[in-house]
Amino acid sequence: MKKINLVRTAIILSSLLFFQITAVAAIQRDSIRLFVHDFCPYICQNPDGSFVGSAFDSVKYACDKMGIHMTLIRIPWKRGQLLVYRGEGDGFFAASRNNYRDNNAVRSTTIARQTWCWYTLKSSPITPASPDFKEVAKVGAFHGSNMLNWIKKEHFRVVGNPKTTESLVKMLLMKRLDAILASSQVMEKIIERDKLADRVNCSVYRDKPLKVYFSKKYIKEHPGFLEEFNMHVDNYMKQKFSE
Repeated sequence: MKKINLVRTAIILSSLLFFQITAVAAIQRDSIRLFVHDFCPYICQNPDGSFVGSAFDSVKYACDKMGIHMTLIRIPWKRGQLLVYRGEGDGFFAASRNNYRDNNAVRSTTIARQTWCWYTLKSSPITPASPDFKEVAKVGAFHGSNMLNWIKKEHFRVVGNPKTTESLVKMLLMKRLDAILASSQVMEKIIERDKLADRVNCSVYRDKPLKVYFSKKYIKEHPGFLEEFNMHVDNYMKQKFSE
């Protein structure tokens, strides 16, 4: 009889433990914490603290479909990435692909389209078409960006890496830089806002679609999450670009 009671007790305790683990997993699955940066029009923070933007819309759509509450934390871009690599955050966006990010985190499907462009002053004799552009032009991109990593890797003369695209534009207008590498959609907003169309030239460089990078820890703890997230984002992108 004692044996039977012990077995029953063990079964009850095992069942309770199972339900506790399941409940904790459900709570964890119901929320995600993502680091972002000011990168309009992909992701922009309103004065009231809410977010909007094309990349934000893709991620929110997927999280809503999955019943996941998304918390966004605006943070210096470089720091946000490092925290995710350490497992101290669940992910960061909007980010284009590079090998370092791929080695330290797990990337999603494309959440927004992006094109990198060179921007130069119309009054400048130096252009990306110049045969000695890479050797002569003083160039820059914003701090922590894949664009900055790329131009360093390709051995351009990098002399500017401020924290924002707006600061890059100021450096270009002051002729401290001959050219800046920036996202075309981000620059279009700045050019329109500051009425710079008659002062700045744009030369398309390459397409670099944007992703979410999730921490390896988060993906390991949430099997099946990435596949479901990617499915919803892909459906959203198909709907968006078929309209």
